[in-house]
Amino acid sequence: MVFDFFHLFDSATTAALDHDITNVVTDPHAHTHFLFGPKKSQATSFCDMVVVDQGISDKVNGKEAVGRAHYYVAPDYSKANSEYKEEGDENGYDFDSAKAEVPGTGYYCSAGHHKPGEKVVWCGFFKGQRKKLSAIKLRWVYAPGRIAVKTSPDGVKWVTAVEDHEIKEKSDQFSHLIALDKQRSTVGFCLEMSEPHQKDGFIGLGEALAIR
Repeated sequence: MVFDFFHLFDSATTAALDHDITNVVTDPHAHTHFLFGPKKSQATSFCDMVVVDQGISDKVNGKEAVGRAHYYVAPDYSKANSEYKEEGDENGYDFDSAKAEVPGTGYYCSAGHHKPGEKVVWCGFFKGQRKKLSAIKLRWVYAPGRIAVKTSPDGVKWVTAVEDHEIKEKSDQFSHLIALDKQRSTVGFCLEMSEPHQKDGFIGLGEALAIR
């Protein structure tokens, strides 16, 4: 299923994404930060790995990935179609999309007060060559009730890697691992989120790391 997520962004953000994506696979000097995940002896599947890490996991269509050594891959940059801006924070840096790129730097937060069915989209991109991804690890601060994941080989056509589904965990804060339908070679990944639990409708994301 091909998905055009750009209609979810305003014109300024779409223009910025169009400009950025043209450089995603053409920058030979770009690099990606690698964070080492658990060794094979510590985990026999993606779901086991998350149990070891935080005790929370989420199977998609009952599938689990085959156990092996994994690498966490942090996005080089990100965009979101909704960002919370505090009074006095003119640039909106306090809760912008970049806060979810690197653990420990704060957290991304949407503008909140979202209408029923409204989609909040957060996208992480890789510079240089495409990355092979098998799963996404998320740390929620204010979790949504539903999520889907899109990937793209070229930054133009976005394909559904995880269908929109309900997140079974109902608390606001937890770590969450989502296995993709198959390993995909992609320039980035987009999280399409809706139905937040938080009373003011915020969606907050502390980190979004891809797993090879």
